[in-house]
Amino acid sequence: MCTLKLLKEVIRGECYCPKLEEIKFKVCLCPPSMDDLIAVYEEFLEACPWDSEAHSKPYKRLLAHMKHSQPDKHWLLGLLSLLAPAHAIW
Repeated sequence: MCTLKLLKEVIRGECYCPKLEEIKFKVCLCPPSMDDLIAVYEEFLEACPWDSEAHSKPYKRLLAHMKHSQPDKHWLLGLLSLLAPAHAIW
């Protein structure tokens, strides 16, 4: 999933990517499929009260990258542990 295009978008602030120190890994005894994990991220995007479209754009851009080229499952679980810590998968 990590491409030069994605890295450039992250540097410019056009695409969201958490910093390693922000991620607090949670235990997921039976991780769902990648499609289900991406759906959890989509649920987060829909449920989050965004201040503006500009604030949500980097997160939506990350979703577009995920749908084009699936990320590593461990990375995605780390992302979801940060963004959706109360979700049922934990």
